[in-house]
Amino acid sequence: MLIFDVKAIQRYSLVFIAIQVLLIITNQIGYIEAMNAVFGVLIVFVMYLRILRRHYSYPLAIVSSGLLELIFGFFRKLVFGDYYKTLITQATELQEVADVLQISEQQWESIRSTLERTGSLMWEYHIAFWVVAMLSALYTASLLMRRKTVFGWEHALTRIPHFVIYLLIAALLITLIPGLSSIGKNLIVVLGFVYLIQGLAIIDFFWGQFMRRSKWLTAVFILVLVINIFLLGLVALMGLFDTWFNFRKQKHLEDINENHSEE
Repeated sequence: MLIFDVKAIQRYSLVFIAIQVLLIITNQIGYIEAMNAVFGVLIVFVMYLRILRRHYSYPLAIVSSGLLELIFGFFRKLVFGDYYKTLITQATELQEVADVLQISEQQWESIRSTLERTGSLMWEYHIAFWVVAMLSALYTASLLMRRKTVFGWEHALTRIPHFVIYLLIAALLITLIPGLSSIGKNLIVVLGFVYLIQGLAIIDFFWGQFMRRSKWLTAVFILVLVINIFLLGLVALMGLFDTWFNFRKQKHLEDINENHSEE
């Protein structure tokens, strides 16, 4: 079983920072990339481990780390927005590819229109994409660590901290404020992922044992979930509604009633 040693974490953190400094000095990476690694990855992960040690709660550790990541995401966009906007613009400019493939002018106009919309979407939800990527990594790491640490996690019983619902209400209100709607939208996407975790826990509670009988079935479910954004939304909504309806508690009460009726 793994036990997180605070001193060991501090030593590894210092080594990680030293590596980033060395990479900057040797011009392997820029200071923005190093800042992303230190503040966006290292510090958030250390906070995740500290909360896990203190509260023994994976959901609380993930949500709290996500909030810190969200603050950093806003900072990145505010301070280095022009840099990231340039990267997104370059990623969606494929004129040279069009010339090599000899695409007709009409086809290229259609492709360029799609790329422009994609670039606009990536820029508007730049913060949400960053935070969700980091939360996905933390969630995956939590699933892998739960059986190897002293902090047990009954994934099927996962419940997101109740205060998150107030953050969601605030995000919905922010979208109505002119000039701040983009902030509200990014918040909604991030909190949607948080409730997706709770929705997946509900699926695990009701159908987890059945799905674990076949790795192929689990793989197909994950694949369908990843490529179907509509299904992702439904699972997230299920996680949201569980805040009030507590579907797993209802199932538990039904099982108790059945046992009593059999007696």
